[in-house]
Amino acid sequence: MNGYPQYENNQGVHVHRVKGLQPEAMNFFDWVGSLNIEMTRYIEKLARKEKFDIIHAHDWLVSVSAIATKNILNLPLLVTIHATEHGRNNGIHSELQYEINQKEWELCNQADRIIVCSDYMKEELQSIFSIDGDKLSVIPNGVDMELLKPFSSHGIESMDAFTVFSVGRMVKEKGYQTVIDAAEQLKRRNEKVRFVIAGKGPMLDEYQRQVSQRQLESHITFLGFVSDEERNEWFSRCDAAIFPSYYEPFGIVALEGLAAGKATIVSDTGGLSGIIQHEENGLKMIPGDVQSLVTQVLYLYNHPILREALATQGMRDVKSKFNWGTIADQTEQEIEKCLVNSLPITI
Repeated sequence: MNGYPQYENNQGVHVHRVKGLQPEAMNFFDWVGSLNIEMTRYIEKLARKEKFDIIHAHDWLVSVSAIATKNILNLPLLVTIHATEHGRNNGIHSELQYEINQKEWELCNQADRIIVCSDYMKEELQSIFSIDGDKLSVIPNGVDMELLKPFSSHGIESMDAFTVFSVGRMVKEKGYQTVIDAAEQLKRRNEKVRFVIAGKGPMLDEYQRQVSQRQLESHITFLGFVSDEERNEWFSRCDAAIFPSYYEPFGIVALEGLAAGKATIVSDTGGLSGIIQHEENGLKMIPGDVQSLVTQVLYLYNHPILREALATQGMRDVKSKFNWGTIADQTEQEIEKCLVNSLPITI
Protein backbone atom coordinates (compact mmCIF):
# COMPACT_ATOMS: atom_id res chain seq x y z
CA MET A 1 0.00 0.00 0.00
CA ASN A 2 3.04 2.16 -0.61
CA GLY A 3 3.38 3.68 2.83
CA TYR A 4 -0.26 4.68 3.28
CA PRO A 5 -2.08 3.53 6.44
CA GLN A 6 -4.38 0.52 6.19
CA TYR A 7 -7.18 2.65 7.66
CA GLU A 8 -7.84 6.37 7.91
CA ASN A 9 -10.78 8.70 8.42
CA ASN A 10 -10.50 11.33 5.70
CA GLN A 11 -13.03 14.11 6.37
CA GLY A 12 -15.66 11.61 7.46
CA VAL A 13 -14.85 9.05 4.75
CA HIS A 14 -13.63 5.76 6.24
CA VAL A 15 -10.84 4.54 3.95
CA HIS A 16 -9.73 0.89 4.19
CA ARG A 17 -6.74 -0.08 2.02
CA VAL A 18 -6.56 -3.73 1.05
CA LYS A 19 -3.47 -5.59 -0.12
CA GLY A 20 -4.08 -8.27 -2.73
CA LEU A 21 -3.08 -11.90 -2.30
CA GLN A 22 -0.54 -11.58 -5.14
CA PRO A 23 0.80 -8.00 -4.92
CA GLU A 24 3.86 -8.92 -7.02
CA ALA A 25 1.96 -10.88 -9.68
CA MET A 26 3.44 -10.41 -13.15
CA ASN A 27 0.13 -11.07 -14.90
CA PHE A 28 -2.15 -8.04 -14.61
CA PHE A 29 -5.33 -10.11 -14.54
CA ASP A 30 -3.91 -12.30 -11.75
CA TRP A 31 -3.11 -9.17 -9.73
CA VAL A 32 -6.63 -7.79 -10.22
CA GLY A 33 -8.23 -11.13 -9.38
CA SER A 34 -6.25 -11.60 -6.17
CA LEU A 35 -7.09 -8.05 -5.08
CA ASN A 36 -10.81 -8.66 -5.63
CA ILE A 37 -10.71 -11.87 -3.58
CA GLU A 38 -9.06 -10.10 -0.67
CA MET A 39 -11.43 -7.11 -0.91
CA THR A 40 -14.42 -9.44 -0.71
CA ARG A 41 -13.01 -11.17 2.38
CA TYR A 42 -12.23 -7.82 3.99
CA ILE A 43 -15.73 -6.45 3.34
CA GLU A 44 -17.30 -9.61 4.80
CA LYS A 45 -15.33 -9.06 8.02
CA LEU A 46 -16.31 -5.39 8.14
CA ALA A 47 -19.96 -6.32 7.64
CA ARG A 48 -19.91 -8.25 10.93
CA LYS A 49 -19.24 -4.96 12.73
CA GLU A 50 -20.70 -2.33 10.38
CA LYS A 51 -24.13 -2.10 8.77
CA PHE A 52 -23.93 -1.44 5.04
CA ASP A 53 -26.93 -0.31 2.99
CA ILE A 54 -25.53 -0.20 -0.54
CA ILE A 55 -22.45 -0.97 -2.65
CA HIS A 56 -21.06 1.68 -5.00
CA ALA A 57 -18.48 0.28 -7.43
CA HIS A 58 -16.40 2.15 -10.00
CA ASP A 59 -15.42 0.37 -13.23
CA TRP A 60 -14.35 -3.18 -14.02
CA LEU A 61 -11.30 -3.41 -11.74
CA VAL A 62 -13.56 -4.11 -8.75
CA SER A 63 -16.33 -5.93 -10.63
CA VAL A 64 -15.72 -9.40 -9.16
CA SER A 65 -15.73 -8.14 -5.58
CA ALA A 66 -18.72 -5.84 -6.16
CA ILE A 67 -20.87 -8.63 -7.62
CA ALA A 68 -19.78 -11.17 -4.97
CA THR A 69 -20.46 -8.72 -2.14
CA LYS A 70 -23.87 -7.87 -3.58
CA ASN A 71 -24.84 -11.54 -3.49
CA ILE A 72 -23.24 -12.37 -0.13
CA LEU A 73 -24.69 -9.40 1.75
CA ASN A 74 -27.87 -9.10 -0.35
CA LEU A 75 -27.31 -5.39 -1.00
CA PRO A 76 -28.24 -3.14 -3.95
CA LEU A 77 -25.38 -2.33 -6.32
CA LEU A 78 -24.82 1.16 -7.74
CA VAL A 79 -22.14 1.31 -10.44
CA THR A 80 -20.29 4.25 -11.98
CA ILE A 81 -18.73 3.60 -15.40
CA HIS A 82 -16.11 6.18 -16.39
CA ALA A 83 -14.98 4.60 -19.69
CA THR A 84 -15.10 1.31 -21.57
CA GLU A 85 -12.42 -0.89 -23.08
CA HIS A 86 -14.30 -0.84 -26.38
CA GLY A 87 -14.31 2.96 -26.43
CA ARG A 88 -10.67 3.35 -25.40
CA ASN A 89 -9.50 1.08 -28.22
CA ASN A 90 -12.18 1.75 -30.85
CA GLY A 91 -13.21 -1.89 -30.63
CA ILE A 92 -12.00 -5.12 -29.04
CA HIS A 93 -8.79 -6.39 -30.64
CA SER A 94 -7.03 -8.67 -28.12
CA GLU A 95 -7.73 -11.38 -25.57
CA LEU A 96 -7.03 -9.01 -22.67
CA GLN A 97 -9.42 -6.41 -24.09
CA TYR A 98 -12.06 -9.12 -24.50
CA GLU A 99 -11.69 -10.19 -20.86
CA ILE A 100 -11.98 -6.59 -19.63
CA ASN A 101 -15.00 -6.05 -21.88
CA GLN A 102 -16.64 -9.13 -20.34
CA LYS A 103 -16.02 -7.85 -16.80
CA GLU A 104 -17.57 -4.51 -17.76
CA TRP A 105 -20.64 -6.27 -19.16
CA GLU A 106 -21.03 -8.44 -16.05
CA LEU A 107 -20.79 -5.41 -13.77
CA CYS A 108 -23.35 -3.43 -15.78
CA ASN A 109 -25.66 -6.44 -16.00
CA GLN A 110 -25.58 -6.99 -12.22
CA ALA A 111 -25.94 -3.31 -11.31
CA ASP A 112 -29.27 -2.06 -9.99
CA ARG A 113 -28.48 1.41 -11.33
CA ILE A 114 -25.60 2.87 -13.37
CA ILE A 115 -24.13 6.37 -13.33
CA VAL A 116 -22.22 7.69 -16.35
CA CYS A 117 -20.52 11.06 -16.74
CA SER A 118 -21.98 12.12 -20.10
CA ASP A 119 -24.73 11.47 -22.64
CA TYR A 120 -22.00 10.05 -24.87
CA MET A 121 -21.16 7.39 -22.28
CA LYS A 122 -24.84 6.58 -21.82
CA GLU A 123 -25.19 5.94 -25.55
CA GLU A 124 -21.96 3.90 -25.53
CA LEU A 125 -23.21 1.55 -22.80
CA GLN A 126 -26.57 1.16 -24.52
CA SER A 127 -24.84 0.35 -27.81
CA ILE A 128 -22.10 -1.98 -26.53
CA PHE A 129 -23.89 -3.78 -23.69
CA SER A 130 -27.59 -3.26 -24.60
CA ILE A 131 -28.25 -1.61 -21.24
CA ASP A 132 -31.80 -0.36 -20.64
CA GLY A 133 -31.76 3.44 -20.73
CA ASP A 134 -34.03 3.61 -17.66
CA LYS A 135 -31.23 2.00 -15.64
CA LEU A 136 -28.75 4.75 -16.59
CA SER A 137 -28.35 8.26 -15.19
CA VAL A 138 -26.00 10.99 -16.41
CA ILE A 139 -24.16 12.84 -13.64
CA PRO A 140 -21.18 14.91 -14.84
CA ASN A 141 -17.84 15.19 -13.14
CA GLY A 142 -17.16 18.43 -11.32
CA VAL A 143 -14.32 20.81 -10.67
CA ASP A 144 -13.24 22.74 -7.58
CA MET A 145 -12.38 26.21 -8.84
CA GLU A 146 -10.44 27.00 -5.66
CA LEU A 147 -7.92 24.27 -6.51
CA LEU A 148 -7.10 25.97 -9.83
CA LYS A 149 -5.94 29.27 -8.42
CA PRO A 150 -2.26 30.07 -9.21
CA PHE A 151 0.10 30.40 -6.25
CA SER A 152 3.32 31.74 -7.77
CA SER A 153 5.17 32.13 -11.06
CA HIS A 154 7.25 28.95 -10.62
CA GLY A 155 9.92 30.47 -12.82
CA ILE A 156 7.73 30.41 -15.93
CA GLU A 157 9.31 32.64 -18.52
CA SER A 158 7.43 35.58 -19.99
CA MET A 159 5.67 34.70 -23.24
CA ASP A 160 5.77 36.88 -26.33
CA ALA A 161 3.67 34.47 -28.43
CA PHE A 162 0.00 33.58 -28.27
CA THR A 163 0.19 30.61 -25.89
CA VAL A 164 -2.16 27.63 -25.96
CA PHE A 165 -1.91 25.29 -22.96
CA SER A 166 -2.98 21.67 -22.52
CA VAL A 167 -2.54 19.02 -19.85
CA GLY A 168 -3.18 15.29 -20.19
CA ARG A 169 -1.65 11.84 -20.41
CA MET A 170 0.79 11.30 -23.23
CA VAL A 171 -1.16 8.55 -25.00
CA LYS A 172 -2.40 8.40 -28.59
CA GLU A 173 -6.08 8.89 -27.79
CA LYS A 174 -5.39 12.34 -26.31
CA GLY A 175 -4.62 13.62 -29.82
CA TYR A 176 -1.34 15.45 -29.23
CA GLN A 177 0.07 14.23 -32.55
CA THR A 178 -2.45 16.57 -34.17
CA VAL A 179 -1.04 19.47 -32.15
CA ILE A 180 2.53 18.71 -33.29
CA ASP A 181 1.42 18.69 -36.92
CA ALA A 182 -0.50 21.93 -36.38
CA ALA A 183 2.55 23.56 -34.79
CA GLU A 184 4.56 22.73 -37.92
CA GLN A 185 1.94 24.35 -40.14
CA LEU A 186 1.79 27.46 -37.94
CA LYS A 187 5.58 27.73 -38.05
CA ARG A 188 5.55 27.61 -41.86
CA ARG A 189 3.02 30.44 -41.83
CA ASN A 190 5.17 32.48 -39.39
CA GLU A 191 2.31 32.71 -36.90
CA LYS A 192 3.33 33.73 -33.38
CA VAL A 193 1.52 30.84 -31.71
CA ARG A 194 3.07 28.48 -29.19
CA PHE A 195 1.67 25.28 -27.67
CA VAL A 196 2.69 24.22 -24.15
CA ILE A 197 1.65 20.70 -23.17
CA ALA A 198 2.02 19.15 -19.70
CA GLY A 199 1.74 15.52 -18.68
CA LYS A 200 3.56 12.22 -18.72
CA GLY A 201 2.90 8.90 -20.41
CA PRO A 202 4.30 6.34 -22.87
CA MET A 203 4.25 8.71 -25.88
CA LEU A 204 6.15 11.58 -24.22
CA ASP A 205 9.61 10.61 -25.51
CA GLU A 206 8.27 10.12 -29.04
CA TYR A 207 6.54 13.50 -29.03
CA GLN A 208 9.64 15.27 -27.71
CA ARG A 209 11.76 13.50 -30.34
CA GLN A 210 9.45 14.72 -33.11
CA VAL A 211 9.61 18.31 -31.85
CA SER A 212 13.41 18.22 -31.92
CA GLN A 213 13.65 16.39 -35.25
CA ARG A 214 11.21 18.78 -36.96
CA GLN A 215 12.79 21.84 -35.28
CA LEU A 216 9.53 23.00 -33.72
CA GLU A 217 10.92 24.14 -30.35
CA SER A 218 9.78 27.72 -30.98
CA HIS A 219 6.17 26.61 -31.47
CA ILE A 220 5.56 23.64 -29.17
CA THR A 221 6.94 22.41 -25.84
CA PHE A 222 6.21 19.15 -24.01
CA LEU A 223 6.90 19.81 -20.33
CA GLY A 224 6.44 16.30 -18.98
CA PHE A 225 5.08 16.00 -15.45
CA VAL A 226 4.15 19.25 -13.69
CA SER A 227 2.89 19.85 -10.16
CA ASP A 228 -0.63 21.13 -9.53
CA GLU A 229 0.84 24.54 -8.75
CA GLU A 230 2.73 24.64 -12.06
CA ARG A 231 -0.38 23.50 -13.94
CA ASN A 232 -2.39 26.29 -12.31
CA GLU A 233 0.24 28.85 -13.22
CA TRP A 234 0.25 27.76 -16.87
CA PHE A 235 -3.55 27.97 -16.96
CA SER A 236 -3.26 31.48 -15.52
CA ARG A 237 -0.57 32.65 -17.94
CA CYS A 238 -1.81 31.10 -21.20
CA ASP A 239 -4.13 32.77 -23.71
CA ALA A 240 -6.25 29.69 -24.47
CA ALA A 241 -6.54 25.99 -23.67
CA ILE A 242 -6.90 23.01 -25.99
CA PHE A 243 -7.92 19.36 -25.55
CA PRO A 244 -7.68 17.54 -28.92
CA SER A 245 -8.65 13.99 -27.86
CA TYR A 246 -9.76 11.26 -30.23
CA TYR A 247 -11.69 9.55 -27.38
CA GLU A 248 -12.81 11.23 -24.16
CA PRO A 249 -15.75 9.87 -22.10
CA PHE A 250 -16.01 13.15 -20.18
CA GLY A 251 -12.99 15.45 -20.24
CA ILE A 252 -12.51 16.94 -16.79
CA VAL A 253 -9.39 18.78 -17.99
CA ALA A 254 -11.62 20.79 -20.33
CA LEU A 255 -13.63 21.84 -17.28
CA GLU A 256 -10.39 22.95 -15.69
CA GLY A 257 -9.62 25.11 -18.71
CA LEU A 258 -13.04 26.75 -18.47
CA ALA A 259 -12.77 27.13 -14.69
CA ALA A 260 -9.41 28.85 -15.15
CA GLY A 261 -11.18 31.47 -17.25
CA LYS A 262 -9.62 30.53 -20.59
CA ALA A 263 -11.21 30.22 -24.01
CA THR A 264 -11.11 26.48 -24.62
CA ILE A 265 -10.92 24.39 -27.79
CA VAL A 266 -12.00 20.74 -27.64
CA SER A 267 -12.42 17.88 -30.09
CA ASP A 268 -16.01 17.33 -31.14
CA THR A 269 -16.10 13.86 -29.60
CA GLY A 270 -17.36 12.01 -26.56
CA GLY A 271 -18.12 13.91 -23.40
CA LEU A 272 -16.20 16.94 -24.64
CA SER A 273 -19.03 17.65 -27.09
CA GLY A 274 -21.47 18.02 -24.23
CA ILE A 275 -19.30 20.46 -22.28
CA ILE A 276 -18.61 22.92 -25.11
CA GLN A 277 -21.23 24.59 -27.30
CA HIS A 278 -19.38 25.90 -30.35
CA GLU A 279 -18.94 29.68 -30.35
CA GLU A 280 -21.02 29.99 -27.15
CA ASN A 281 -18.69 28.87 -24.35
CA GLY A 282 -15.75 27.59 -26.40
CA LEU A 283 -14.78 26.18 -29.79
CA LYS A 284 -14.86 22.69 -31.30
CA MET A 285 -12.42 21.10 -33.73
CA ILE A 286 -12.71 17.97 -35.85
CA PRO A 287 -10.82 15.16 -34.03
CA GLY A 288 -7.47 14.46 -35.66
CA ASP A 289 -7.90 17.23 -38.25
CA VAL A 290 -4.84 19.49 -38.35
CA GLN A 291 -6.47 22.22 -40.44
CA SER A 292 -9.47 22.34 -38.14
CA LEU A 293 -7.19 22.78 -35.12
CA VAL A 294 -5.21 25.54 -36.84
CA THR A 295 -8.41 27.33 -37.87
CA GLN A 296 -9.81 27.39 -34.33
CA VAL A 297 -6.52 28.51 -32.75
CA LEU A 298 -6.12 31.37 -35.23
CA TYR A 299 -9.76 32.34 -34.73
CA LEU A 300 -9.06 32.90 -31.03
CA TYR A 301 -5.74 34.58 -31.79
CA ASN A 302 -7.31 37.08 -34.19
CA HIS A 303 -10.47 37.82 -32.16
CA PRO A 304 -9.47 38.86 -28.62
CA ILE A 305 -12.89 40.29 -27.71
CA LEU A 306 -14.65 37.07 -28.72
CA ARG A 307 -11.96 35.09 -26.90
CA GLU A 308 -12.74 36.95 -23.69
CA ALA A 309 -16.50 36.48 -24.16
CA LEU A 310 -16.10 32.71 -24.63
CA ALA A 311 -13.91 32.51 -21.53
CA THR A 312 -16.44 34.42 -19.45
CA GLN A 313 -19.37 32.25 -20.54
CA GLY A 314 -17.33 29.09 -20.02
CA MET A 315 -16.59 30.03 -16.42
CA ARG A 316 -20.28 30.80 -15.81
CA ASP A 317 -21.25 27.37 -17.12
CA VAL A 318 -18.75 25.60 -14.86
CA LYS A 319 -20.11 27.39 -11.81
CA SER A 320 -23.74 26.57 -12.63
CA LYS A 321 -23.54 23.06 -14.12
CA PHE A 322 -20.42 21.39 -12.78
CA ASN A 323 -20.21 22.32 -9.10
CA TRP A 324 -19.75 19.50 -6.59
CA GLY A 325 -22.78 20.49 -4.48
CA THR A 326 -25.17 19.83 -7.36
CA ILE A 327 -23.34 16.62 -8.29
CA ALA A 328 -23.50 15.36 -4.68
CA ASP A 329 -27.27 15.96 -4.62
CA GLN A 330 -27.72 14.05 -7.89
CA THR A 331 -25.62 11.14 -6.61
CA GLU A 332 -27.66 11.01 -3.39
CA GLN A 333 -30.82 10.74 -5.49
CA GLU A 334 -29.36 7.72 -7.32
CA ILE A 335 -28.52 6.06 -4.01
CA GLU A 336 -32.10 6.63 -2.83
CA LYS A 337 -33.46 5.07 -6.04
CA CYS A 338 -31.33 1.97 -5.44
CA LEU A 339 -32.49 1.67 -1.85
CA VAL A 340 -36.17 2.13 -2.70
CA ASN A 341 -36.00 -0.42 -5.52
CA SER A 342 -34.36 -2.97 -3.21
CA LEU A 343 -37.15 -2.84 -0.59
CA PRO A 344 -39.26 -6.02 -0.39
CA ILE A 345 -42.72 -5.77 -1.91
CA THR A 346 -45.48 -6.10 0.69
CA ILE A 347 -49.14 -6.83 -0.01
